[in-house]
Amino acid sequence: MSRSHINSLPPMVRYPAALWRQHLVPEEWEACLDAWLALADAHLSLSNSDFVRISSKDESLATYLTSYAAETSGSSDQPESEKARNLKRKSFLLMLRVLDGEHVHPDLLKWNFITNTARLYGRVNGSRLAAIAWRKHTSETETSLSNLKSALIRNLDAGLKGDLKSTEAQLKRLNHLLHISPDTAGFFMAGSDFLDSLVSCFKLMNPPLRKAILSTTYLCLVGLTEGEKPSFSTLIDQLYSLKIAAEAHKAGPTNANDSLAANLVSQTPVLKQLQSKLGKSEQARARPVIADLESYKIPGVVMRPPQRLIKKRAEKGKGKAAENGFGDGYEQMHIHRMSLITQVQDLFPDLGSGFIVKLLDEYGENVEIVISHLLEGSLPAHLESADRSEDL
Repeated sequence: MSRSHINSLPPMVRYPAALWRQHLVPEEWEACLDAWLALADAHLSLSNSDFVRISSKDESLATYLTSYAAETSGSSDQPESEKARNLKRKSFLLMLRVLDGEHVHPDLLKWNFITNTARLYGRVNGSRLAAIAWRKHTSETETSLSNLKSALIRNLDAGLKGDLKSTEAQLKRLNHLLHISPDTAGFFMAGSDFLDSLVSCFKLMNPPLRKAILSTTYLCLVGLTEGEKPSFSTLIDQLYSLKIAAEAHKAGPTNANDSLAANLVSQTPVLKQLQSKLGKSEQARARPVIADLESYKIPGVVMRPPQRLIKKRAEKGKGKAAENGFGDGYEQMHIHRMSLITQVQDLFPDLGSGFIVKLLDEYGENVEIVISHLLEGSLPAHLESADRSEDL
């Protein structure tokens, strides 16, 4: 039968949970990978018209993609075989093609799925998927995120009466999406209700929740400066809101250093980041409020500038590479490792290069997994208690 006469493809089985996978012998798991790869190839080889007619309407494909993203995004394990790596790549291509269509299964436009793809594929490829969802399916994407935003505002405003553990977990998941999607940052910063709720809940002395709130606020504000159309006006409005909240907090009975604004400008490089991204006209408008926020920096809390590798031309026969006997291979490995360190320090400038090396060793030099655990605050105990300022 010619390909043009194909009306359907065999259904794709959902990707199994880790507990279920542990019961499969290697031969069975290889057979599963082969089946998924064969069906992925079959879908990807369809013409555009056949893909719309067959793949876009195949619920089993949507089930597979959502389950694959959910089951693999939270794992620190690297794909253990060439087939597993190939499946990850082809699953991304399927996601890209499905989301680029006019009719997409609702499950593929829910914030949980887009967040899982952000965790799984990192900033570059994850942002491609999120950008397509926002551009081609704005209404559905907004609806899903509106439900999350409303739920978070209710729980944040409820304070001690709310579900603090659930709120913390949801903020940590949202942070993965904020990290790769300026559209999402703009959506959450539209209006003052979300930021007001973050400010209000930060007053609770709950360290893990406060840490999540700091990350969320930082990523939202920086996200407003990114993307094709940065929202500088919204950013300046939100900075004024933070300033007003800090003034109100300072005038109250509580410690002025406990406010969200004070901790944000002291523990994150937010002001430096914003100043570097604002244009000349925006800098003039933002300068007064940034100066006011600078005044709330907590004494004794010093942000270290990120370490940067300056690649120097090696002197023939006299460079370190020659002296240590390792040659160019060692030099290239060192440059590669420093490049990874720089990627982490772009988001976490306060972390020392020595500490980041420990993270890279722990997670197989996978920068996205390192960033994922830092955003979630889910490092193992031996790293959680390590000196974060340690340099090489």
